[in-house]
Amino acid sequence: MSKGSRLVVLMVIFVLAACNNRPAEVISDEQMCQVLVDMHKLDGVFFQKGILYIPDSNKEKYYQSVLKKHAITKAQFDSSMVWFTRNPDRFEKVYANVMEGVKRFKNDVYCGHYHPFDTTLTNYSKVNLWKGPRHYTLTSKSVRTHLCFQVTDGKLLLGDIYVLLFRQLIEKGDSCVDPYAVLKINYEGGKSDSIVCKAYHDGKWRKFKLRLTAKSDARIKSVSGALLGSAGYKGKLNAKIDSVALVRLYEATAQDSLTKRVEKANSSFFQRIFKHSPDSSLTPTSQPK
Repeated sequence: MSKGSRLVVLMVIFVLAACNNRPAEVISDEQMCQVLVDMHKLDGVFFQKGILYIPDSNKEKYYQSVLKKHAITKAQFDSSMVWFTRNPDRFEKVYANVMEGVKRFKNDVYCGHYHPFDTTLTNYSKVNLWKGPRHYTLTSKSVRTHLCFQVTDGKLLLGDIYVLLFRQLIEKGDSCVDPYAVLKINYEGGKSDSIVCKAYHDGKWRKFKLRLTAKSDARIKSVSGALLGSAGYKGKLNAKIDSVALVRLYEATAQDSLTKRVEKANSSFFQRIFKHSPDSSLTPTSQPK
């Protein structure tokens, strides 16, 4: 072997040794892939809950749970990230596998693997409470900037499941700030339950499905929310909403017993509120003769 050939072989060996010279605290390619896939899943949960962009300090315990699942510490993960970013070719291969893992998970979700049919709903009746337009278009000439709604119905009751469904498109040129959608159940006495979902002005059609269960014994005043709300606008509107539905799922055979339960709870509440000991200042006194 010539001197030049030996030099080339030595250089190749040196490069391969350098690539495999992984510090002891750096996790394997396969484990890094698994951790990052779970991190992406967690970010997906944050997105659905509308908390993706809250400070990381408020989400730290959730990220820690992912690391605990894979039996690694935050220090190990941080060291591993530094090492992989310094070896971009290696990291690129790892991240290609991460994207494949996320894609498989997404397909499983769409196929119902993680959301099997809820057999408990087979006895539920269904009614669409939505009486307004099913399609909206907001432009710079629109009178309103928010698409809010409120539905009142004396039949709304404990145990109801409310599902708000619609499609939304916010163009990139729309000036809304931190857009969102929200669904609320408003009870007598001021209490409410709600769910918020973040929206995006990226020019893409997105499907929304917000679901809430009425768990309070208090009477339900209304179901309300917003198909499109935001922290503010700067003048230019360009958004569309369509296929709006507000579905009420309820157990028809249990309506009488649930109504009695609510009435009993409501009666007890007002008895507690208005119960008081006699006030001498309100007690009639006889007039002097």
